[in-house]
Amino acid sequence: MIVRKLLLETSIIFFIFLVFWVLFGQNIASSFLIGALIHVLGMLYSSVIMLGSKAISVKGEVSKFYLAEFGKWGVVVTLFVLTFVFIDIQNPLVFFLAFAFAALLTMITNKKFL
Repeated sequence: MIVRKLLLETSIIFFIFLVFWVLFGQNIASSFLIGALIHVLGMLYSSVIMLGSKAISVKGEVSKFYLAEFGKWGVVVTLFVLTFVFIDIQNPLVFFLAFAFAALLTMITNKKFL
């Protein structure tokens, strides 16, 4: 179920990337793709930690949850820093809006937002 949601989100993001590439060009499209993929990679890390093994107790489940969430934000912050250090983002507004869009897309696909 989680893998299917991640594949759905990634497919939607990739489709929008292709539309942006055709309509606006490579600079805006690549800014969108990098921003959205940072969110997807954070969610992937969180999913791997949460689904990796089964905890024996409720306390173990809670600690896995906190490890997954704080680790996800650690991955996201690290990817943001690495992106701005090593990649020349042509349109930072599109980059951050793509990250926010991917987060909103996750909420919609999880039906927590509705």
